[in-house]
Amino acid sequence: MKPVRIAFFLFVAFSVAMAQIACEPDSSAQTRSLLNGHWSIFKAFRNQKQTETLDGVYFNFGENGKMVTNLPVGPEVETDFDLNKNVIRQKGPKVLEYQVVQVNDSILVLGIELRGMPFELHLHKSVAPTAPEVTPELPDTSGVHQ
Repeated sequence: MKPVRIAFFLFVAFSVAMAQIACEPDSSAQTRSLLNGHWSIFKAFRNQKQTETLDGVYFNFGENGKMVTNLPVGPEVETDFDLNKNVIRQKGPKVLEYQVVQVNDSILVLGIELRGMPFELHLHKSVAPTAPEVTPELPDTSGVHQ
């Protein structure tokens, strides 16, 4: 009788554990939805010391799995990215991996190692700048006689 009770107990414990795992929200999916949008840097650290060399850096994450950044490590072009747990993997000519330290609806903190040095980037969600509206230049008719 004892082995049957032990087996039943193990079965119940396993079932409860599996039910809890199945009910937990997918943190990658939640992080992915929070990432979408334009993020501007407001503070950066290189080797745990604040630096201003990355002022003006931005990241733009799209729902389509594409991203653009002007981080000075490569061309400012749209590349594919994927998110696995808390790691963003930017694909392209040079593959980069960013550690998502913190993300919510307004703050994103990324960790990355560049040229053997650790960086921590603090970004806030912002509106992507729009291209200035170009108005066609009209010919100068002030000297033309009518």
